[in-house]
Amino acid sequence: MVIVDASVVVDFALENSPRHNDAIKLIRFLVERQVRIRIPFHAAFEFQSALRRSVWFEGGSQSPHVGKNHQELRVQMFAVPIDRAFVDRYPTGALPHLKAGDLIYLAMAKADKAPLITEDQGLYDKASEAGVAVFRISEFVLSGI
Repeated sequence: MVIVDASVVVDFALENSPRHNDAIKLIRFLVERQVRIRIPFHAAFEFQSALRRSVWFEGGSQSPHVGKNHQELRVQMFAVPIDRAFVDRYPTGALPHLKAGDLIYLAMAKADKAPLITEDQGLYDKASEAGVAVFRISEFVLSGI
């Protein structure tokens, strides 16, 4: 199991992302190894917002493989609801200060003892500080985990 930041999913979905090819390699890597991806439910909103911003305002384009039946890129993401059970399972009191959206990823990775994959430098630094195994896209693929 890995925790994946929405920024990584956006890199996979946006053809014009500078990390798009690395994100495709990551997804292939995870699919081949049947690694389960967990993502907080709010990531759906982060994902939609980032895609809209890129496509509507920045001239970006959605990758043709997104939403298609490409078996080698078909990954299941298990969305974790943000509810009372979430708050109880993922305490944040002892974690470094982060904005709320990033703190959720860190709390999940820490409590589940799962690797976190992110391209967000602030989240990366704080996760490392908190003792979480944190990786950038390219680092995770090279790690062979």
